[in-house]
Amino acid sequence: TARREDGEITFVVGDTGAGIAAEDRDRVFGKFERGGSHDAHGGVGLGLALVRSFVILHGGSVQLYSEPDKGTCVILHLPAQPPADMPNLIEGRAPWADPGAGI
Repeated sequence: TARREDGEITFVVGDTGAGIAAEDRDRVFGKFERGGSHDAHGGVGLGLALVRSFVILHGGSVQLYSEPDKGTCVILHLPAQPPADMPNLIEGRAPWADPGAGI
């Protein structure tokens, strides 16, 4: 679902899948990291890392709630308007984006 209120756009995405164990919840936002059940599900572990990078680059934040064997909910919070100090992106590339920054 998506909603806009109080100057923020919120996206909520959830599933009823395997869930993510508490000890893995921070780790799954890293590049090439996956939840505990590697054999059962495809993917290379880039999805949440990319989501978090894009959201942070746009001045937002990400929350993850999960319970093993019940599913996962990811909530993205983005400002409805770009922050005043965000550089103009007319060139198509963020001027602060340093390839070695690890974002």
